[in-house]
Amino acid sequence: MSLCHLDGEYLPLSEARLSPLDRGFLFGDGAYEVIPVYSRHPFRLAEHLKRLSNTLEAIRLPDPHSPEAWPEIITRIIADNPWDDQSVYLQVTRGVDSVRKHAFPALIRPTVFLMTEPLLTPSLTPASPRALLSTSAGCAATSKPPRCLPIVCCGNRRLMRAALKPCCSATVFSLKARPRTSSSCAAASCLRHPGNT
Repeated sequence: MSLCHLDGEYLPLSEARLSPLDRGFLFGDGAYEVIPVYSRHPFRLAEHLKRLSNTLEAIRLPDPHSPEAWPEIITRIIADNPWDDQSVYLQVTRGVDSVRKHAFPALIRPTVFLMTEPLLTPSLTPASPRALLSTSAGCAATSKPPRCLPIVCCGNRRLMRAALKPCCSATVFSLKARPRTSSSCAAASCLRHPGNT
């Protein structure tokens, strides 16, 4: 069972309750950060907390915790959950007011919510929807048959090289970017997307 942090209390996620008058619920009035955790170590925690602080300052929401308190809360929520690799979701809202109104309330206590879930990394399986390398004619240099290789297109060239054989030229498709061509052999037609032939 996943444990969360809500306004200073650590409790099972299924027991966490928010008021319907919370400004985060009514207006999206707040800020959030998602912090990846690898082997129970938060990745670039100082940078995430700095960005959170900058965002809170920009929306004129006082930071409810000191720079020293945030790492303690995050470390505890990581320790209280069973996964080595986690995704910490942290949200700060302006809090609960007594009525629904657009103007910022004078003084209310911000709502602080943290939870974690397992950090799932993209899979290099044919079912991965992230990005695909596909073939139409196979590799001219090795006479291999056509194939379809999944690959994560996240700017990580090491991952790309791991998924491709040494003799491949491929068009890499990403959901966010235009197709790019990556060549690693003399046969420029090794792997080609059918739409580019």
